[in-house]
Amino acid sequence: MVSMDPKLSKEEIVDQLVQQAVAVWGPERAEALKASLEETGGNLWLLNQNLPQQEEEPAFFFKD
Repeated sequence: MVSMDPKLSKEEIVDQLVQQAVAVWGPERAEALKASLEETGGNLWLLNQNLPQQEEEPAFFFKD
């Protein structure tokens, strides 16, 4: 699992994802997934930089 320390850079998150992919699927498959892992790492970094306040409830379950 990727550490969600807010101090981590995008590159550090991507490195963690790549290391885990290598451990699970091997280096060839991890290389094939590199673009997806980079995009996912960037998205995780963005989410980690914009976390909601702890008191804020998620509103995804509200329907209009």
